[in-house]
Amino acid sequence: MIALYRTAVFAFLLLTLVTLAIPSSLSAVTYYVSVDGNDSADGTSWETAKQSIQAAVNLTVDGDTVIVTNGVYSTGGAVAAALGYTTNRVSVTKAITVQSVNGPEVTTIMGQGPIGSNAVRCVYLADNALLSGFTLTNGAAVEINFDNIASKDHSGGGAWLQPTAVITNCVITGNQGWEVGGVLGGIIFDTIISSNTGTVAGGARYGTLTRCLLTDNSGDYGAGALNATLENCQVTRNRSTLEGGGIKNSTARNCLINSNTAKSRGGGASDSTLENCTVVQNHAERGGGTASSTVRNSIVYFNTAVSNPNYFNITVGTFEYSCTSPLPSGTGNISANPILANTSQLTAESPCIGAASSLYTSGVDYNGEAWNNPPSIGCDEVHPGSITGPLTADASASATNAVVNISINFFGEGTGRATANSWDFDDGTTVTNVLYPSHTFTAPGSYDVTFTVYNEEHPAGVSAVVTVNISSNPTIHYVDINSTNPVSPYLTWETAATSIQPAIDVADDTPGSLVLVNDGVYDTGSYTVVGATATANRIVIRNSTTVKSVNGPESTIIMGGGTTSSGIRCAWVDTTSTLSGFTLTNGVTTSSGDYVSVRSGGGAWCEVGAVITNCVITGNRAVTSRGGGVFGGRIYSSIITNNTAAQGGGIESANCYDSTIVGNVANQQGGGAASSVVERSLIQSNSCTGTAGGAVYNTTARNCLIKENTCTGTVGGGGASGGSLIQCFLIGNHATGKGGATYGTTVRSSTIVFNSAGSRGGGVSRSTVYNSIVYHNTGSSGYANYDTVGVEASTLHFSCTTPTPPVGTNNITANPLLAADNLQLTAGSPCIDQGNNAYNLLDPDHLGAPRIVNGVVDIGATEFQFNGGYWTWISAVSNGLTNMNDSASGDGHPNLLKYFTGGSATAADELPILSGFLTNGVYRATFNRNPDSVNVTLVVESATELNDETVWQPIATHQKGAWDGTALVIETATNLLQRVEVESPAGSDFRTFRLRATSP
Repeated sequence: MIALYRTAVFAFLLLTLVTLAIPSSLSAVTYYVSVDGNDSADGTSWETAKQSIQAAVNLTVDGDTVIVTNGVYSTGGAVAAALGYTTNRVSVTKAITVQSVNGPEVTTIMGQGPIGSNAVRCVYLADNALLSGFTLTNGAAVEINFDNIASKDHSGGGAWLQPTAVITNCVITGNQGWEVGGVLGGIIFDTIISSNTGTVAGGARYGTLTRCLLTDNSGDYGAGALNATLENCQVTRNRSTLEGGGIKNSTARNCLINSNTAKSRGGGASDSTLENCTVVQNHAERGGGTASSTVRNSIVYFNTAVSNPNYFNITVGTFEYSCTSPLPSGTGNISANPILANTSQLTAESPCIGAASSLYTSGVDYNGEAWNNPPSIGCDEVHPGSITGPLTADASASATNAVVNISINFFGEGTGRATANSWDFDDGTTVTNVLYPSHTFTAPGSYDVTFTVYNEEHPAGVSAVVTVNISSNPTIHYVDINSTNPVSPYLTWETAATSIQPAIDVADDTPGSLVLVNDGVYDTGSYTVVGATATANRIVIRNSTTVKSVNGPESTIIMGGGTTSSGIRCAWVDTTSTLSGFTLTNGVTTSSGDYVSVRSGGGAWCEVGAVITNCVITGNRAVTSRGGGVFGGRIYSSIITNNTAAQGGGIESANCYDSTIVGNVANQQGGGAASSVVERSLIQSNSCTGTAGGAVYNTTARNCLIKENTCTGTVGGGGASGGSLIQCFLIGNHATGKGGATYGTTVRSSTIVFNSAGSRGGGVSRSTVYNSIVYHNTGSSGYANYDTVGVEASTLHFSCTTPTPPVGTNNITANPLLAADNLQLTAGSPCIDQGNNAYNLLDPDHLGAPRIVNGVVDIGATEFQFNGGYWTWISAVSNGLTNMNDSASGDGHPNLLKYFTGGSATAADELPILSGFLTNGVYRATFNRNPDSVNVTLVVESATELNDETVWQPIATHQKGAWDGTALVIETATNLLQRVEVESPAGSDFRTFRLRATSP
């Protein structure tokens, strides 16, 4: 913590300097105030002291002094003529000094809240006035209106200062105002500004602050400070409902900015300039440390966010000679761990020592010491030999009760000059110089975790202990909507909670707990995460809690509600927690507020790492923002259907696996998904009506089936716009504009067929395509498969399309010979072995089969599977019923693949099979033997089903060539083409036949 009252000399020098700035009077008078005084007295001595400060101030002229003794001063006051509306408990309109005798701990000026016509501000100071040694509390200002907008009389519930007015050695706490709750304007030294609340800013706005502590303030923008200049200050634990948890639109030099929170962006600082600052342990949705800020000679590390944990810069914001991660562009930056001894100071091994630029240093460091040349990065310089003095240590944990194998975060803090730190986790594990470690306990028990800080005067260190209790099994809390005897903590079905959130709240105390929910429709409760302006949620899940239904989404429903002016989404899930087995429906986000944190995620809003699994997410809305179904998190084995948003009708900024995304709508872009990663999923019948991406927008899709999506927007991409597609099938998508399947997308190893566009590029437009089939698509004349006009032209490499693309290399135009039922390559396809291995990114292929089986990758989403043994099937069965590319059982997988995955033979014995409903007769198929193989014995066998217990039976065969009645022997270099006639047993039966080859 910052040292606020460093020396008596500091205060004396400061008071002397300020006094010199005040016009002197030959007849300067000192007036006295005491709570035991009398306002009718003359105030010129303690014996005749005034009772109210204002009564004494009213007697003064420029240069006079008012001395105030201990007490709470809550009477008197005046309206400042310069402002005109709010009453001030003390209104100083002259260049005078008002000073307490014994400091802010025992001398209080008390205003009157709340905001409104009866509000009383604590203090107003005119230019060149000085206030020293008071606590200013409970102050407020009038409501904002047309009359007081210009004067800003609605601001500064604690103090309102003209530009050259001075406050020193004060505590400004618990005040409220419109533009700022604490203090507006002026020059402020050695003051604590805490727990103030403003509609705009919380602690301070405008003015210059030196050696101040700004803590626990709240507001929408710049909760600590807004439009201010800060030097050698600490800004900590402030909370903004929008931007700039610590500071916004401010300049900070030699400051420590830590543990602040912003709901939107810039947890530590937003739109500010930072020089020689340390910004750590701040949090925001985006840019936990800084957002859109100019950062020089500063540490921005160990911050957290939903995205961009340390910094978030779009069009503005630069770094120079700073330490952050990931490494930003700019001169002199480093990304290595700064290795802090405590929150503000560096260890001797820190890479930040001597790594800053003297161009940006000014004054002294955070602890009042000189900067070296070259200086260090961060707020504090390292001076070996003088790192002495008192130390304090404080240890805390993200949880003090948890289950085994749950990661717990630990936080070390301390005051004083430190050289190093250590942690002892009481389980045999220790770490050194890791200020914010995470640790997982693997055995139950009670652990006294010790944090120790050291310096040159205290080589044994000063320690703090936090005790963590670990249990072996998760605590289960029960929820049953029909419970008749709910008793917290809901540890049995007989005492189950009747709604979900109360059970979650008690589970928060023990990370790793399970909340088990019985059948029902849960449609009550309204819980916000940060700020009253945030969209409410039916449930909020934190602290590694799993919320799971008993009988799955068909039976257990969480229903949101409300309107776009007061919406309620279904669920909010933090980075460590899981929601499993629910239907989330009717969730609605509000249409105003932060675009990401408030207006996104109609069904669920998830932090990075949050898990949603086995859920049905349907009928939710985020109509003015993103992620109608889900925003963020990881989604597994779920159905996302019939949700609506401006962008990402189904999901936005999420990772989605093995799921179904069907029938979602975006009125801008990304009907199914936007800015997401989707793998092994069906994306079907989604639409966008605004610009681009009927199925997905700026999304990476791997091994997905993307079919029958539409884009009626102004750009195109019925299947995809932007992003990348790898090993996907795109079938039957449509765009009224360009790019029936893709627009502006990078495509690798995919099959794009039977798509259409109202304009050019029925297959692809403005896309780059590798190792892919783009065939059988329709578009305007001459542009059926791909666009070639201007910037919309596509580039194709090692792909199969027609006609030959004007841009690209090694493309083929022959019909790819796709199987009718599953669009996979058939034997003899020109796409076999015609791709480029360098462009192949995944193995196995779309169906899970080996991606490269013959040395060179095939073109398209699937690899043609040779038998891997001695023989390759090269013709259909003579009855025309089936061949190795068919799916006789109708499951979409070729017969050969079914044999590989379902048969009982080992891989070395596997050879092609025939499969189908056959009657008694003779059927012929032709196989090609590998000419490099040795002599083999070929046996024909049959089975009635394929599973792990399949029994193969030899059958009678005929063949062209020698036959010994039981096996067919093929000599090397002879009979390279072999016809086998299979005689089916009597009757009509479903049979699978195989050829098994073994070495003689």
